[in-house]
Amino acid sequence: MLRLLLLVASIVIVLVLIKRRLSQALQKPPQQPPSVPTEAKTEKVVRCDHCGTHIPDSEAITHQGQHFCCPAHQRDYQQR
Repeated sequence: MLRLLLLVASIVIVLVLIKRRLSQALQKPPQQPPSVPTEAKTEKVVRCDHCGTHIPDSEAITHQGQHFCCPAHQRDYQQR
C-alpha cells in the first residue's frame, strides 16, 4: 500500500513539474519597446551682446544681427 502511495505521489509531482515547464515555455516573452535611435541634436550658441551670456540661438532675441538673452538687455543695449 505504501508503494502505491509513493508511486501516485511521484506521478503527481512529475505531472505538476511537466505542466509548469510547458506553461512557461508557451508564455510569450516580454515585449521590449522598439529602440529609438538617439540623435545628437546640436544647436548654434550665441553670445548676448549686452551681458556676454551664451545662449542657444533658438532662445536668443535677435535684432539687426545682434543677439540678446532677454528683452530687457535688448532695450538697455539699444538705449546706449
